[in-house]
Amino acid sequence: MTHDEVQKIMQMLAAAYPNFYKDKTAEAKTLALDIWAVALSDFPFGFIMAGIKKLVQTKTFPPT
Repeated sequence: MTHDEVQKIMQMLAAAYPNFYKDKTAEAKTLALDIWAVALSDFPFGFIMAGIKKLVQTKTFPPT
């Protein structure tokens, strides 16, 4: 998965769980994006998107 794809996923999560992300600084968001980009680099975008879809459909709060 590319850095841009991870960014799209994080934007979706921020839209789905706005209260979790509202107080994060720009620096914290960038750091989280960079960490997740490395952690998810070996996974296909479609696989992660399927997981995000299920997460948003079934969970009121984001994972920690």
